[in-house]
Amino acid sequence: MCRRQSPANDDNDNNDDDDDNNNNNNHKTPSPPRRHPRPRLIYAVIFTWLASCGGRFTAPFLENQARFTDAQTGMALAAQMACCSLVAPLGGALADARERSDGERHGRVGVMILGVVLGTVSFLGHGVVRYYYLGDWSESSSLSGSGGGSSWVMIVWHFGLRLFYAVALGLIMPVLDGLTLAYLKKVEAWGGGENADYGSERLHGAIWWAVANIIIGPLIDLWGFKVLYASAILSMIVCIIMTVYYVNAINEFEATNVMLRNESPSQTDDMSSQHHSVLNSNKESISLVSLSQMMCASFYGASFLLSCFTLSMGTSVVENLIFLFFDYLGGTNTLCGLTVTVTVMFEIPIFYVAPWLMDKVGPGSMQHAACVAYIIRVLGYSAIPRDQIFWVLFMEPLHGVTYACSKLSGVEFVNRLMPEGYEASGQGLLTVFQGLGGFLGLSG
Repeated sequence: MCRRQSPANDDNDNNDDDDDNNNNNNHKTPSPPRRHPRPRLIYAVIFTWLASCGGRFTAPFLENQARFTDAQTGMALAAQMACCSLVAPLGGALADARERSDGERHGRVGVMILGVVLGTVSFLGHGVVRYYYLGDWSESSSLSGSGGGSSWVMIVWHFGLRLFYAVALGLIMPVLDGLTLAYLKKVEAWGGGENADYGSERLHGAIWWAVANIIIGPLIDLWGFKVLYASAILSMIVCIIMTVYYVNAINEFEATNVMLRNESPSQTDDMSSQHHSVLNSNKESISLVSLSQMMCASFYGASFLLSCFTLSMGTSVVENLIFLFFDYLGGTNTLCGLTVTVTVMFEIPIFYVAPWLMDKVGPGSMQHAACVAYIIRVLGYSAIPRDQIFWVLFMEPLHGVTYACSKLSGVEFVNRLMPEGYEASGQGLLTVFQGLGGFLGLSG
């Protein structure tokens, strides 16, 4: 019930209300600036760079530029996956260690950029030998090129470049996922994580992967595979510029957030202090062996990793060699780029609703969905007759389901088990299981 107060009492009540409002403001959780930097920017430029360095065109690129046969291409890509799987946990551990060390606020970013530069130099090595050492400027824009004409010296050279490129990937991919997971935890500690989740960040990588492929495909048809060398250099420069911008923006965001917390002590301070105390408690590093034991400690964990291993055996063949199959069916580079776009169209909604999917079904069921989609897809491929390439467009959405579900389930499974400050290390260990599975798949 409301009651009318005298004017004097009204003034006193107004003063009391003002005091209450001031007290509420003092204890109000400070919200971070509305526009703050997010890892989605890094995903966008990194996946553009990956597509510019061959991406799913890598197999036809090697047959055209290195003159590899189908068998040599498969062996090179298998060795690349094996090397990446061995380097990834070391790259993740290095990035996490630099992030935890004193004076290294963005150690993960530095390791990732090192990988981008190393990967670009390795990729350009294919063209240096082809065009400037051998002086071979003959060009074919067909998918299969004119493979089969490399000497053993050139085979060793190109194999070595793929291994260096694998090292670069080992410094980039697990670090990028680890950087994002650490960011999400930090934003949650700041009190601004209501719209932050891994899927909403990762989907920007899928978008720009599709955009880059749909552009690169027609360019290869027009000017041949040498156009990839120019795109690799350009995308590397963009990666460096955007990463520097991200680091500067995140520094400014952190400084602003600290200022807000100092002005308005709140529960967010307690969460943030807990966040930093956990990081400080992890100064004594946990070994990769101990982290891997955490992942395999239960029957469910071991079974999940076995599923990742076996699924990668199949998907590695499809992801790395499928464009050669499309060439057999009569496809062009433009159509190959279009298939990637169709794939991504079905990845984006899955990434977007990732938090809901995790709450409703969990990582295990999503991994099951990825496996079922893969089986249906490869069975559909085997039924496509030659010279009817358009049927592949009806199969490609299933790859979007396989990739998005397996990616989200794997990242979430590992993230739930890893201690604070070891996000990249955990993702690197997951890459070991997936990479070794891919190695066996491509070797077969």
